[in-house]
Amino acid sequence: MSEQAPIYRGSDILSQLGGEMKDLMATVLKPDQQYTKAEVEQLFKQTATRAGGDPITENYHTHTFRCKHAKGDVKDYAEVALDKGIVRLGISDHTPLPDNDSPMIRMGMDELPDYIKAIEDARKAYPNLQIYKGMECDYFPRYHSFFKDVLLGEHQFDYLIGSVHAVELGDKVEFISGGFTQVDDNILKAYVKQMLEAMESGLFLFMAHPDLFAMGLRRWTPNVRASCREILSAAESLHIPLEINTSGYEKSRQQPEQFLPTGCPMEQFWEEAAGYHIEVVVNSDAHDPALVNGDLGAGYKIMKKYNLKKATLPFAR
Repeated sequence: MSEQAPIYRGSDILSQLGGEMKDLMATVLKPDQQYTKAEVEQLFKQTATRAGGDPITENYHTHTFRCKHAKGDVKDYAEVALDKGIVRLGISDHTPLPDNDSPMIRMGMDELPDYIKAIEDARKAYPNLQIYKGMECDYFPRYHSFFKDVLLGEHQFDYLIGSVHAVELGDKVEFISGGFTQVDDNILKAYVKQMLEAMESGLFLFMAHPDLFAMGLRRWTPNVRASCREILSAAESLHIPLEINTSGYEKSRQQPEQFLPTGCPMEQFWEEAAGYHIEVVVNSDAHDPALVNGDLGAGYKIMKKYNLKKATLPFAR
């Protein structure tokens, strides 16, 4: 006998909403009527469309205060997500590392249990919102077993996001995510190598901001084009989605002098992507609950402009 689908009362759903989304949902929800999760999601999509544009109902890339450069906790994101019509929310803070590398930009191992509990508590507090337990992981082969055995194995994370924020050149580490390091051919070669290693690891649901190197790029060259194509070719052959990350729009508004017009999302990268059979996800990479749907519409415009296929993630089917 199949398990009965969860049932929600209209009044309970409305009690968790706020702002424009609550007003819109109040026009279609009957307080005393019961709804299945599928019905609730369909109503969210309908009201999001009425609020303007295509419905945007998911975001799988968000960060909490634990990474030391973000605001808010899981419940804060859940509240805003419901208000904005997001029905599938992925929490994906920067992973702790067993050797405590780069502690200034990630949580410590001792904070991992609290992070997991915060997600579990939010799931209970917001039953109408599908919340997924994730981590964003800078891939280096030495952490492979930690990601696989501890995060995916012991702690049963729903998904991991692969990313490259820094590259290793011998004994030197170059951070490229801030836009302060000029990305030359050597750094770009190392970046592509680490991206391919991450994709080949089989650990990640999708790769975050594959065009992040653009933040330190000074000009578009044949070598840059070839590097983009190498990443895209690997994503195509390995069947791993790539992320159109819209956080660069907000960063350029906040610090326009630090980010070049070629910064992430990089138009030329996605123009090249049009020539490959790849799938994409669009996320805001929110470091503030207020940005849980930040510029997602602009990301979807890129997807449509270059006729890219939207990925359907396994747990969202």
